[in-house]
Amino acid sequence: MLREFMKRLFNRQDKTTKVVNQIDEVYKKSLEDDEIKDAEQSAAQKVIEYVRKNPENAIEILKGILEKDEIPNKVFEKAATEISEIDDIPDKVIPKAVADSEVNVSDKIIENIIENGSVNRPEKIELINNIDDEELKQKKVEEELKQIYQNCEKTSELELVHKLETIRIVQKNPIIEKLEEMIVAKRMALNYRDFGGTKISTLARYLPVDKMIEVNIPEMVCNEYEKIKEEEKNKVDKSSLKTQILQEIAKKVANSYQEVGEFVIPQSRNMTQLTRKEEENFIKSIQTYVRKKLRATDITSIRDQIRGRDTNMLLKQYIEKMKRLPKAQLEMFIHNIGELVENNEELTVYKELKDSGMIENLQKFSDDKRKDYIKVLNDTVQKRVEEKSHNNPNDKQTPNDEPEI
Repeated sequence: MLREFMKRLFNRQDKTTKVVNQIDEVYKKSLEDDEIKDAEQSAAQKVIEYVRKNPENAIEILKGILEKDEIPNKVFEKAATEISEIDDIPDKVIPKAVADSEVNVSDKIIENIIENGSVNRPEKIELINNIDDEELKQKKVEEELKQIYQNCEKTSELELVHKLETIRIVQKNPIIEKLEEMIVAKRMALNYRDFGGTKISTLARYLPVDKMIEVNIPEMVCNEYEKIKEEEKNKVDKSSLKTQILQEIAKKVANSYQEVGEFVIPQSRNMTQLTRKEEENFIKSIQTYVRKKLRATDITSIRDQIRGRDTNMLLKQYIEKMKRLPKAQLEMFIHNIGELVENNEELTVYKELKDSGMIENLQKFSDDKRKDYIKVLNDTVQKRVEEKSHNNPNDKQTPNDEPEI
C-alpha cells in the first residue's frame, strides 16, 4: 500500500515537472516571435488551459511555475489573476501556491493579483499575510476594513467579529484602530435603527468594553446614527449605551476580583469624566456582580481609581496580570524582576532599550530572526567591552560583572 502511494506521488511529481517544462517551452518559443508581455500571456494561457482540465493539480502547477527560474513570476501573476475569475477552480489554490513555494514571491506580484483579480475575501487575507512590506500590508488591511465598514448593514454581529478577527495579521496603526472602532460603532447604530437598542457582549469580544469607554463609543455611535437616521425612528440613547458599556466593565472588574482579590478599574480619560450618578451606578453594578456588600475601603479605592487618583493603580494592574500567570512563569518573572530592580545598571539598560524601540521591534521578529539579532547585538557589545578593557588595562572586569552598554 505504501509502495502504491509512493508510486502515485512520484508519478504526480513527474507529471507536474513535465507540464511546467511544457509551459517553459511555450514561453521560450513565444519569446522568439513576440514581445515579453505577449510571451508571458501565452505561457499564462497554457497554465490556465491545463488547470481547467486538471484542477486537482492546480497548486502543484502554480507552485512549479513559481519555482522554475526560467519562467518569470509575471506568468504566475497573469495566470492567478485569471484563475480567480473561474468559478470551477477554488481561489484557495492561489495563496496556497504562494505559501508553499520555496521562492519569495514579490509584494508587487501579490498586490497586482489582489487588485486585478476577483479573489474571495478569505483567500485575499491569506495573500495579504504573505506580503513582507509592513506598510503595504497595513494599507491592504485598511482597504479591507473600509469594505467591512461599507457592508456593515449586510453583516451580523457574529460575522462581523469573525471578519475582524481574521484580519488580525498586521501591527495596528492609528488608521486601522480608528476603522475598527468605526465599524463597531456603525453596527451598534444599525442595531438601534433596527431593534431600538444594541447588545454589547458580542462586539466586546473584539473591542473590549474598557476600550469602548476610552474611545467614547457612545459618541461615535451617535455620529454613525446621524448618517443613517433620515427615515429612522429609533434614536440612539447615548446615556443608556454608555450605561450598558459601564455595566459590562463592572462585570469584568468583578470577575477579575474573584480571581485575584483586587478591584482593578481600567484607566482612561473618559473614565475620569464619569458623572457622580454614573460613578455611583458603576460601583453598585460591581457590588451586584461580586454578590457581596462592598467595604468602605473598597468603595474609596474604586472611586479613587475612577478619578485617576490612586497612586497604587499601576501596581494593582501588574498584580492582576501576575496572578494570572502559570506558577513556573510567575516564579521566573518574580526572580527576573527582583534582579532587575536590585541592579540599577540593568534597569537603566532596560529603559534605554525600551525607549529606543528595540524591545518592541524584537517582538515583531520570528524566533530565529530574534536570536540572530540578539547574537549580533551581544557580539558587538562584547567587542566594545574587550576594546575598552584593552585600552584601560587597570580597569579589570571579573567574570560576574555585567558588560557596560
